[in-house]
Amino acid sequence: METTYKVIKYKRGEIYIFDTVEDMSKYVTQRLIDASMNNEAGMVSCALSGGTTPVSLFRELAKSDPRNVFLRNILWFWGDERMVRPTDKESNFKLACENYFDHVSTNFASVFRIWGEDDPTTEQARYARVLDGILPKINGRPQFDYILLGMGTDGHTASIFPDRTDLFESELNVASVVHPQSKQNRITLTGPVINSAKNVLMLVTGKEKSDIIRKVVFEEGTFSQYPVSLVEPKAGKLIWCIDKAAASML
Repeated sequence: METTYKVIKYKRGEIYIFDTVEDMSKYVTQRLIDASMNNEAGMVSCALSGGTTPVSLFRELAKSDPRNVFLRNILWFWGDERMVRPTDKESNFKLACENYFDHVSTNFASVFRIWGEDDPTTEQARYARVLDGILPKINGRPQFDYILLGMGTDGHTASIFPDRTDLFESELNVASVVHPQSKQNRITLTGPVINSAKNVLMLVTGKEKSDIIRKVVFEEGTFSQYPVSLVEPKAGKLIWCIDKAAASML
């Protein structure tokens, strides 16, 4: 499953540039398989991203390990979720099931979804308790081994939108938010939890996102209007995994 990629280092992390989305998905899959095989401390925790970008990754996960021999050693969480039923077409959990979990021998006891069908305030508190009860702590925050994130064309990541960058300073680990345009309720991990992870992989594709990547990675100045610019793991690694289109302005 070897893939080739170009690596660019910058002050906050590294950028891996892949020829295709499929190559990017193969690389991330191999990292998770390797982590699940070599983690002497036990289970590996991974928060999945929503949106359409991870579809290729989910399919690669299913294809690379159809019996889930390696990936059964991973505890699956979500970085955010829309407050809809798990059977709704907008559900991040449904997307992962259709493209990955339904195709392998997953032990659903190791899958910790956000209950999008419940009241946002109630679910915010419940999911925070789930994290507290399972994950180790660093500086009082739950620590994931891996958090997979995407980036919107407005620079948002997880469900931290430009009008809610305060969530990078939040005392909460899980927050209830409202999408600024659609007014849809969502649940999201907060910035301090994201920045406490051992590994944050930023999965971004498409030319329409290339200008934001250029700004937050290489330009001088402050771009706090883009929540993604505030992702900076304090005790871990930040790796951008992007395709050629997303890298076209670097």
